[in-house]
Amino acid sequence: MSIDIPARSSETAATPSTDATVNPTRFEPPTISERLSIHRLDSADHPLLTEAQNLATRLVGTTENGLRETIESGGAVIIAVRNGEVVGTTTAYLVDTADAELLAAVLPELAGQRLGQVEDVAVDYSARGHGLASAMVAEATEWLNDRDDVDCIVIASWEHQGPNAHNIYRRLDYREVATVEDFWNKTSDPEHPAESSCPECGPTCGCTAIVFVMP
Repeated sequence: MSIDIPARSSETAATPSTDATVNPTRFEPPTISERLSIHRLDSADHPLLTEAQNLATRLVGTTENGLRETIESGGAVIIAVRNGEVVGTTTAYLVDTADAELLAAVLPELAGQRLGQVEDVAVDYSARGHGLASAMVAEATEWLNDRDDVDCIVIASWEHQGPNAHNIYRRLDYREVATVEDFWNKTSDPEHPAESSCPECGPTCGCTAIVFVMP
């Protein structure tokens, strides 16, 4: 799967993309020298996976083999590519029963639902402002919505990311349902803590999360 984000001609006024995945009111087209596209990786052997992994680890603390494990367990990895270079990543996957119970303990409205989750949303600083995060999250959401084994999609976003990041989810029709202190510790199995490194906290994340769900 690939979605091309068209470049802007330097000789004409900027015209927002009409691609359904990118809201034209929020999309700032790249210059004519850039070529941006969104891809869903369906193979753990994809040549761009290592580059995507390095970006996700650097920006959002994704565990070393996290993206490969997502694909191998049946999930999806969405990447943004600019001129052949990975500049964004997002993951989507089904939440297993044990993790769903931990989420429901914090958010009772999720109890009994089959959950999908979108996370690892990261865009390189040099590529921000072009709607890539919105496009990747939209693609991840569509992938989960197309499944018949998902009742509800969950996104937990660091509170400190601020309104610009949170508004991405609101514009894609996610509902903000809770602000949860120490969210990642509360929703991790104490015997098998999450293997990620928060850019703010380090190996053990005590950050507050803004939690969004769809529907």
